[in-house]
Amino acid sequence: MFNLPPNPRSRRLARLARRLAAYGFSLAFTLSLLPGCQSRVVPVGADGQPASFVLGTLTTDLGPEYDVLTIQAAAEQALLRRGYVITRRTSTQREARLTGEYAGGRDGAACDITVFNLHTGSRVQITVRPLGDLAESQSVMDATLTILGK
Repeated sequence: MFNLPPNPRSRRLARLARRLAAYGFSLAFTLSLLPGCQSRVVPVGADGQPASFVLGTLTTDLGPEYDVLTIQAAAEQALLRRGYVITRRTSTQREARLTGEYAGGRDGAACDITVFNLHTGSRVQITVRPLGDLAESQSVMDATLTILGK
């Protein structure tokens, strides 16, 4: 029988596939080690309501007794009391977004708050930029819930 020489193109493709797989596995492993990629549950508010912190965003759900616009007003007050300047505000009955930039001197520090309706109430999401600060997100959430009386 004939011994055909190996196809150089198929060798290159196989080598490329192995490299891509190795890069993919190493990237997944590296991302799994980052603290922002892991889910963490923390208590917020006076009653210690659970909130999850995933990828730099703190999220909690509130009951139907609080509508989106009421939560937005409380969040805006919380940001102002913590030294933020409101730079963006949009709202409807179903969704509200706020952005506050920190006036206290940290470069690029900002806080984004999103509130939207669920069928069981409202969801509040807080992201502190640039890196997703859990302590600051939790403080803003606590201040917002305190203003709401929760």
